[in-house]
Amino acid sequence: ITEFNMTELTLSEGMYLGKGKHKRVYLLSTDQTKCVKVVFNKNSLDLKREFAFRKILEKKNLHSTIIPEYYGEVKTNLGNGYVFELITDYDNAISYNLKQFCYRTEPALVKSVLKEFKKVYFREKIILSDIDPTNLLVQQYEKDKYRIRIIDNIGSPVIIPLEYYFESIHNKKVTKYWYKLLKWIVAESESFTDMVKDENGDWI
Repeated sequence: ITEFNMTELTLSEGMYLGKGKHKRVYLLSTDQTKCVKVVFNKNSLDLKREFAFRKILEKKNLHSTIIPEYYGEVKTNLGNGYVFELITDYDNAISYNLKQFCYRTEPALVKSVLKEFKKVYFREKIILSDIDPTNLLVQQYEKDKYRIRIIDNIGSPVIIPLEYYFESIHNKKVTKYWYKLLKWIVAESESFTDMVKDENGDWI
């Protein structure tokens, strides 16, 4: 972990963006393209898993386009903070998560976005500890152009992550979470079925 180059940062409620199961997220006031994550569940292994996976990518000289950029650690009034890219649309609005996007968007567009995500996800083979549609943000990076970004649950949840070293295990894990995502979408609403199945009724 690198040290983010700034003195202690004061985080306030006015900078608060939201929280997950383990971390609160704040806007970085000096650069609104970045956010600061602060762990409030001290037993959480989320960041430890994520940083371990990022080190694997670094060792393999790989760069992912679908996980946020990480910039380093900073001291804050709420404890250690971790500075990440803030996922926003081309108009600077914070991107919808996939669940929100499914409810707001025509099925054909959702299917198109998911198909493109599948290509990138399987190419980059991002290892996840779980897949939650609220941790997948649909970034409208240009007008009428979208891509899905993974913002949490990054990295293997197991003590000895064999998937980092064996391609066959790696591929199985990636495939497992892809189909888990599609099944979640159908379980959320039967009206979403057309988003994840082709004309023959097979998974996309």
